[in-house]
Amino acid sequence: MSFFAANGDTKANYNLGIMSREDLGVKKDDLQSLNHFIEAAENGYMVRNYAFGLASLTGKGSDIDAKAAIH
Repeated sequence: MSFFAANGDTKANYNLGIMSREDLGVKKDDLQSLNHFIEAAENGYMVRNYAFGLASLTGKGSDIDAKAAIH
């Protein structure tokens, strides 16, 4: 899946974000999770936009940033 995510596959990025956030088959890493969510959101995957906003709002992988969460 990492291969696909590295090559811009939005669903692979989303899935790796979930896996990193929840410690599912990869080491738990909130920052890595957020990076995958951002990559998928920038490539138009709408569910990822929600996940990025939620991560920004709750401070998972970054500081809490309400302004970024609503962007």
